[in-house]
Amino acid sequence: MKYLVLLTILFLYVSGLAIAEDNITTEKDWCLLGIASKCSDSNTIDLFDKIKRLEKAIQKGLPVYTDEEIKRLKKMLEEANDTKDQLNRY
Repeated sequence: MKYLVLLTILFLYVSGLAIAEDNITTEKDWCLLGIASKCSDSNTIDLFDKIKRLEKAIQKGLPVYTDEEIKRLKKMLEEANDTKDQLNRY
């Protein structure tokens, strides 16, 4: 009986984590899209964090972002990488 209860608790815990992970991966990064009213954090991000967030957002692809948004994110990533390269020259 204890074994069955432990298995049930474990199953509910693991399935809860999977559901929480799905919610996180399907959410748009509104800050990167420039929509301040839906932006959850007011902190500024540095260049390296911005590049990571852009790469992560682009990887989410069409299930989350529209074609236009993906194009915009890719252009922003290219500009951020260019800036990083220019800073690394000095």
